[in-house]
Amino acid sequence: ELGQAVVSTYPPAGDLDAAVDVLDKGVRFAGARLYQSPGTVARVSKIFGVEPGAGNETANMAALVITNAMVFQDRLASSESYYQPVSAAIRNGRFSKISLLQAWDSILNVDYYPIFSMARDVVSVFTEDEGPAVLEECAQTASELLGMGSVGRHDVAGRIFNKLVSDRKLLAAYYTSIPASILLAGLAMSPTRWTDVDWSDVEELAELRVVDPACGTGTLLMAAYRQIAQNYTSEPGDRDLSQLHKTLVENVVMGADVVQSAIHMTAATLAAMSPFVRFEQMQLHTLRLGVRSEGDALLGSLDWLKAPDVQSSFSATQEQIGAVSGAGGLVPLPSADLVISNPPYTRRGSDGGKEDAIARVFQLPEGDEESAKTIASHTSALLRGTPANQMAGHASSFTVLSDRLVKRGGRVA
Repeated sequence: ELGQAVVSTYPPAGDLDAAVDVLDKGVRFAGARLYQSPGTVARVSKIFGVEPGAGNETANMAALVITNAMVFQDRLASSESYYQPVSAAIRNGRFSKISLLQAWDSILNVDYYPIFSMARDVVSVFTEDEGPAVLEECAQTASELLGMGSVGRHDVAGRIFNKLVSDRKLLAAYYTSIPASILLAGLAMSPTRWTDVDWSDVEELAELRVVDPACGTGTLLMAAYRQIAQNYTSEPGDRDLSQLHKTLVENVVMGADVVQSAIHMTAATLAAMSPFVRFEQMQLHTLRLGVRSEGDALLGSLDWLKAPDVQSSFSATQEQIGAVSGAGGLVPLPSADLVISNPPYTRRGSDGGKEDAIARVFQLPEGDEESAKTIASHTSALLRGTPANQMAGHASSFTVLSDRLVKRGGRVA
């Protein structure tokens, strides 16, 4: 069982590394062009919900989000004539922001809101000064990736995104490697551990719930998706992979995080597993956090420890998005068959004790001691009476949360 999981942990290294290099280089080139327009970067920062001082990293994230959308757009255009390819947005030798947004609006009228919504928001704040140059760089990178054939087979974009955000420790966290994720999912979801599940029955699989309450860019959810698909195809008989994909995306795989751009990447990489299959919803949520004007605090998925639902700022479920918006709302407490997660392993006094790690997790502005104290006191109250201890780090908090999320007879990885 362990051996089988190890065998499937990694695709051909050369292909993946080459694609990672291409995306890394392209994102940084496009980001460098955008960084020369500080006014636009400030507007993009508001979309991402980060401090304007993030600067170069914000520009890189914007380029990555756009490149992702372009890759997805061209894959859709290759399957149906209704969708316009990225190259159709070129007017008189230059990229037209308006034409690209119109193409994305046509896609959004059909589906794929979680993939294109943020990219559209980012491009819409570009000026005609830097816009064409940034879009040209992103389109060139997308074209090169598609030519390599790697996109959709591996979590390439997610890996690069992890690298970009970990450079500034956006959540004071290190993101999960793909091999570790696939190994963990392979062991946690081995059919020998789930003898009561008929892995050949899509209708039965639709009842499964796999939850990551700190999903980041979705690497663990992708690994769980792949393992379920592997279990499904290993059974004898004909298999409908399109129906399985729709089932997994709409019902089975659920992720939550406090960073909107991370949820965008999760949606994009999950959808890219089968880009020609339309889906009506995704169980992905950006949860609210921070200190509210009333003086209380929102703590993201940890709020499930005290309430049957938590407040989101973006939800990719059918009930919340309808056809045209991703408005936030209340997200009910899930009842998970499997909670699989790599939570933020931060603790008080880490990073040399310069600041409270709990405050850093919640991205508070530097020097905002009042909010830091509010966050810390609310977190302490939330964890009172549980085995979790802030001094041990948030891993203990999320272990307690996982116990609350998992149903009787379920598992935690």
